[in-house]
Amino acid sequence: MTVGQYCIKDDYIHREYNGSVDTEEQVFWNAERIRIHEVAQWYEYDWARGLIQRFGAKSVLDIGCGPGFKLSTLLAPVTELAVGVDQPSAIALARSRFAEAVQFVEADLDRLVDHESHPLLSRQYDFITCMGVIEHLADPDPLLAFIKRYMAPGGYAVISTCDRDRVRGINCTMSPKPEHVREWNAHEFQVYMKQSGFRVCTFRHLLPERMVPSVFWNMQETLLRLGEGRCMFHTMAFLLQTEAADGAGRDTGDAAE
Repeated sequence: MTVGQYCIKDDYIHREYNGSVDTEEQVFWNAERIRIHEVAQWYEYDWARGLIQRFGAKSVLDIGCGPGFKLSTLLAPVTELAVGVDQPSAIALARSRFAEAVQFVEADLDRLVDHESHPLLSRQYDFITCMGVIEHLADPDPLLAFIKRYMAPGGYAVISTCDRDRVRGINCTMSPKPEHVREWNAHEFQVYMKQSGFRVCTFRHLLPERMVPSVFWNMQETLLRLGEGRCMFHTMAFLLQTEAADGAGRDTGDAAE
């Protein structure tokens, strides 16, 4: 297998645009997406919460915070400063619900560099989270450069996305989800993080959302029946530092899978 764009296998088909943004024709954050937001990526945020407590992080920047439920519920209570960044429709909802616990920045996630003059983006952060965002972006390189610039010395980031092999099967060559520009498997994503200047401290495979046991087992049975490596634990979350950070870092208490 040869390696193509963003360290993904060469025969993979990438979409050319981000279909997850507000436009004149649609507001991305509709009622159904808000409902899903409150259960999706729960375990990534819960893992990040424990790491923030373990490392004593005083400030958290959540890139792609959506309406802010998990940022305000899980992360804000364990740090001194919590800031969420997302597109206008998400931030309007977040401010209407969680303005007392979290500060928010409206931004185009494809062009974060255009927003660096914002007062809340005039500083670095001890801990940065970016959950389920990178697969939506037409070009994820500027996002990763932004995260590296905004990580405080010795700081950490958690970036999560779906594992293509586990959710689509090992033969998938294009995401069937129109909002996803591309998807990685775990090996490709680890290589991409390293090539982008990060040190991979550890990673985990997690459930994509909170669910009752009966739903889990029904969905797991379906995926196993489809085969090709599919599994319900198809979200992957990577704990990262920059290569410039102290190579020893702090003990994460985990080993990479």
